[in-house]
Amino acid sequence: TERFSLLMPVDAAKYHQARVFETRAQIRLRLGDKRGAIEELESALRIWPAPGNGAGAELARLRAQR
Repeated sequence: TERFSLLMPVDAAKYHQARVFETRAQIRLRLGDKRGAIEELESALRIWPAPGNGAGAELARLRAQR
């Protein structure tokens, strides 16, 4: 995540930053890393805590599976 943060343009919109973390979460899920996916989704919500952020619904779904 630290390396990724260094690569993100400083003027990238919060929406776009959050979408990158959502994408990373999907990759982690496909690799079987549920905990990592949850962390990525939590990051997406911290970056852009807006109702339109799809990370919230996905995070709720993953937490319900516990």
